[in-house]
Amino acid sequence: HYLFLVYGMVNMSPKYKNNVPHPTHISTRTLQQSVGKVMRSLNQTWNEDQGTITKKPVVAIIQRDDGKEMRSILNLQEVGRAVRKVFGIVELKIWYIAEDTPAVEQATFFHSADVIITTHSSQLTNLVFSRPGTFVIEIQPEIGEEYSFRDIGVAAGMNYYLLNKGHQYDKSRDQSKTDHSFTWRFWDYYVNITLLSEVLQTIKTANHRHHSWSV
Repeated sequence: HYLFLVYGMVNMSPKYKNNVPHPTHISTRTLQQSVGKVMRSLNQTWNEDQGTITKKPVVAIIQRDDGKEMRSILNLQEVGRAVRKVFGIVELKIWYIAEDTPAVEQATFFHSADVIITTHSSQLTNLVFSRPGTFVIEIQPEIGEEYSFRDIGVAAGMNYYLLNKGHQYDKSRDQSKTDHSFTWRFWDYYVNITLLSEVLQTIKTANHRHHSWSV
């Protein structure tokens, strides 16, 4: 059912929606064939990495690249400095994802990351392609109270952290006419670096116990 979710949410972009059968009209066999090749390739890469604990962690900061509800991280350099201060030498990747980013590219990128930092957004459906044990930091405001992606991540065996306190916001994108619970979806973020650093330190400690990668 996780693959079904991804197929429905990732591929129904304007570029693909007229060429891809609707998920409610697709057989299980067809769905498996659509994603099976990607998953076999990803699993082969994962198996080849087993037993290697000397590699530096891949830390992925993911930003949206289009749409009205960007929810961008505005203090990106500060976030990067916090990552390097805690982990030392890392392979830090900043990746911009758009509606027309190929599904295979999204899956491969999520699968390669040891630590994922991103705001609450639909790109997190790609967590189904991440490896068990991946560390995920999802950023959202206190009023967000959205736990769907966290539930997916935890069910798939990931270490999930929800950062929802002490951020500052740029609300200039907010086009809502009334004060309702979804207005935060238009906000951009100045991430709480103190809280982020504490979580990164927790991740570093947890990794030392499990020896997933060296820092």
